[in-house]
Amino acid sequence: MRRLVASQELLLVLLISLQCLSCLAIANPALDRQAEALLQWKSGLRGDLSYCGLEEWSNATSPCNWSGIYCSYKYLDLSHNSLTGPIPSSLGNLARLYFLDLGFNNLFGHIPREIGMLHSLVALDLDHNNINGSIPTTIGNQTSLKSLDLSTNEITGFIPESIGNLSLIELYLSINEITGFIPESIGNLRSLIKLYLSTNEITGSIPESIGNLTSLQNMDLSNNRIIGPIPSTFSKLISLITLKLESNVLNDILPPELGFLRNLFVLDLSSNQFTGSIPPQIGQFHHLSLLRLRNNLLTGPIPEELGYCTDLTELDLSRNNLSGAIPMTFMMLYRLLELNLSYNSLGGRFFGFYTTEASSVVSLDHNTGICGDPLYGLTPCQPSNPNPDSLHTNENSDSKHLVPRLLLAFAMFSCIWLVGGSITVVCWRRKLAKKGKEIIPGDFVSIWNFDAKVAFQDVLYATENFDEKYCIGVGGYGSVFRAEIQGKGVFAIKLLHRMEDYFDIGAFLAEIEVLTKIRHRRIVKLHAQALSYLHHDCDDPIVHRDIKSSNILLDHDFKAYLSDFGMAKKLKDNSSSWSTIFAGTCGYIAPELSSTMVLTEKCDVYSFGVVMLEVVMGKHPGDLLLPFFCRTEQHTKLKDILDQRIMAPTTEEKDIILLVLVAFACLQICPKSRPTMQQVCQAMTTRSLPAPILKPLDEIKLQHFHDFCGTIQNI
Repeated sequence: MRRLVASQELLLVLLISLQCLSCLAIANPALDRQAEALLQWKSGLRGDLSYCGLEEWSNATSPCNWSGIYCSYKYLDLSHNSLTGPIPSSLGNLARLYFLDLGFNNLFGHIPREIGMLHSLVALDLDHNNINGSIPTTIGNQTSLKSLDLSTNEITGFIPESIGNLSLIELYLSINEITGFIPESIGNLRSLIKLYLSTNEITGSIPESIGNLTSLQNMDLSNNRIIGPIPSTFSKLISLITLKLESNVLNDILPPELGFLRNLFVLDLSSNQFTGSIPPQIGQFHHLSLLRLRNNLLTGPIPEELGYCTDLTELDLSRNNLSGAIPMTFMMLYRLLELNLSYNSLGGRFFGFYTTEASSVVSLDHNTGICGDPLYGLTPCQPSNPNPDSLHTNENSDSKHLVPRLLLAFAMFSCIWLVGGSITVVCWRRKLAKKGKEIIPGDFVSIWNFDAKVAFQDVLYATENFDEKYCIGVGGYGSVFRAEIQGKGVFAIKLLHRMEDYFDIGAFLAEIEVLTKIRHRRIVKLHAQALSYLHHDCDDPIVHRDIKSSNILLDHDFKAYLSDFGMAKKLKDNSSSWSTIFAGTCGYIAPELSSTMVLTEKCDVYSFGVVMLEVVMGKHPGDLLLPFFCRTEQHTKLKDILDQRIMAPTTEEKDIILLVLVAFACLQICPKSRPTMQQVCQAMTTRSLPAPILKPLDEIKLQHFHDFCGTIQNI
């Protein structure tokens, strides 16, 4: 719920629903109460209120006509404004409030009990203030609340049991002074995805009921005073991606049940009092990127299964009492950037590990006798020396046989070398003869709509061995080259990166097989129709996942070609969504992906909206992607955001308006409010617009598009 407002002046954007049937003519007691609450709030604000148009707020006019108030919405956003003062109890009169964000200010005092009267509230954000006192128990009355952020304040007291009455998806209470236990009722939050309680004074043990949070993806309980073992019920948290329990007083052994958490990306259990050995089940974390177990009381050898976590970039087992040799399987950790095994009792040879990163850091100091490559700061291992007496005793008897043995060994080696060399040459020639039918060693080449008439040699000749001057795009899995083959047309050739870069080769090849089944003349024609086909006309819906301007290719007639399916995903059968590791390009990713990690077709729709605005503006939309109710650009005229490098449109004004309207419809925060790509295609085909928005460009403001973007789904 955090909003970034790039200004040092006071910028207030208030959008709050007053839900009135007739704001201008019909008296509404509920409306009067809410208006009075806003007037009280205005009287307590400090700053240049005239800059925001708040001086016109008065009892003389209808609140629906006040600047910044929209009676069809239910939002109040005062974040990032350096406001000071307490939160008034009259805020409880805003009974229809849906969204409240007062974050990143200097508000102080207690959270009023009356806040529990906001029964319709879905999101409450009070983070980064100076609020003190305890969390009121009345917060449990907000049963519709899905996001609660009270982090980075000075809140004290316990977490109320009533918090279990909520419908939370996100709970942020980090960086406060909260004490007491984690309530058992937290196990009632079965829809919870994010739980952040770090940097408090929480004591007691982790409740067993936390195992009920089967949707949980991120848990951070670090920097508290929590004691006891990790509950065995953690085995039910199979959706966990991040688990941070560092800097507590947790003890006992690391439960083998942790092996069930196979989606873990980050596991940090450092600075506790865990004992026993490292469970080999951790080797089942094939997606694990960061593992920290430092500063515990762990003993025994390092399990060789850790070497199977080939996605690891950081491994820290320092300051324990681990013994034995470093497993040879560590050689497979080719993505490792930091390895810290210092302050243990390890010995033996360290074989190193293959890595593509020259900047990798290895710390092995303060162990009992590790030897190996001086590159890692180690003493070279000494070869085992034979017994001198034994050598002297056998010297005379063996010396007379030494020369014949050497000659025989040399002759055998020469024969083996000649035979092996001959076989190698024959195999190499056979492979060379088939080169036209095979792929480049270590790489994959895919040719879209390959018809068996294009030989591999033709591709090499047309691209001059994949010279960079023929490269027309770079995607997540490789580069796209333009190959014009005489008599056969122009082809888009995708040269994929080396396969070492992919751990799950089988899954990768399965996705390639899905893409080869796509047959549609518009898949590389019109952008919107191509997406519509992927979403609605394929046997299994496919989400592209990386719609961006650099993936839209233009031909000589400026027709759009959709390219780079390197990160495309087929949705599971009987499912409209797909849980996935975060992917895509920053600036084009739908906002819900960062919090839910759930992939749907509406993620592509959002990215399509970004590209549409980018085409119209001639640059990335930037702040225009922020939720509309917290933008300062709502009164900006349409003509002011158009690309200033080209002449203003004259006869195409209607088309420009339609494009921007469709773009804002695609950029709506709620995925369900966005149109489908079928509806987008229909709107762009019919080219019909709501009558109120048919105005000259210099009269249309961005606010108008927000008011009418919902009409796209009805066209």
